[in-house]
Amino acid sequence: MTEEQLRSVDAVVRAGSFRAAAAQLGRSQSAVSKAVMALEAQLGFRIFSRERYRPALTPRGGAFLDRARALIADFDRLKDYGRELVDGREPFFALAVHHLCPIERILAPLGKVSTRFPSTRFDLSIEAGRGALHRLKTGEADLAVSHEVNSDPELEFTPLFKVTMMLVRAPNFLPEVCEPDVVPRSTALRLPQVVVREVGGAEGGVPFPLLEGKGHRWLVNDFATKKQIILAGLAWGRMPLHHAQAELTDGRLIRMRVEGIAVANPVRIKALRRRATSYGIVAQAFWRALKSSDRFEPARDSPGYKRWSNGARVARRSLVGETRDG
Repeated sequence: MTEEQLRSVDAVVRAGSFRAAAAQLGRSQSAVSKAVMALEAQLGFRIFSRERYRPALTPRGGAFLDRARALIADFDRLKDYGRELVDGREPFFALAVHHLCPIERILAPLGKVSTRFPSTRFDLSIEAGRGALHRLKTGEADLAVSHEVNSDPELEFTPLFKVTMMLVRAPNFLPEVCEPDVVPRSTALRLPQVVVREVGGAEGGVPFPLLEGKGHRWLVNDFATKKQIILAGLAWGRMPLHHAQAELTDGRLIRMRVEGIAVANPVRIKALRRRATSYGIVAQAFWRALKSSDRFEPARDSPGYKRWSNGARVARRSLVGETRDG
């Protein structure tokens, strides 16, 4: 059974005759007839009934054609895939994202690229600690999106956006402390704190780690669990604003003011890739999509930076200054 035979059967059905099928395929009528007859001999049943002027599918032939067309479509996809490999399109693209990043900020450019290259398989991993950087440096990921880390000569980066980390607590966590009073640092350090467990130490992990003190510490694997512990009044801690905005707005969480500690801290998020790597078309397209997206921070020396900065400042005041204190 060959691709030529399958396409001959499909062409006869679509064109309505062996002569029209031959013209459609650019072959002689006898060649098409021989291909169909050879296939029928291999299968052991007739695909077409020749009792009428025009060939008609037999019941078995109709059932066979359904499977044959699916196989023809697979042939076409396989040929397209081969051409894409010749053009330099990667069959696989891996992106590692630090879990501090709001994933919706990444999905828009990633979605555009995946639509443009439908045959490429996309692997998106959300990593804690140094996981995203580790996958990038070992070659397990083509690109990474993570917060600012110590400069590494092996890596190239482009700034994307900032995430605000905010000190929060449940309203009933400190009933004896009334806002806007500031909690003394010594008091805060005796109280339970909750942090996301980070692999590989502070470098590459969540910025602003646990404040060392005598209080009980909770270690969790993700921000969702951390938020639930804070909501339950079991501990206080820092949360990315995008994870806690709804609760801050409706009063289930409030900002916690601690002596000598900023309530809100901006964390710069960057896209990173290896310098000494030759990237394919897909990886380059995603890198350009990240850099060109108007949702991301432009370079400071670019014409649009001042306008972006003013807009970001207004948005940040809206998010941080207008949240309820409880």
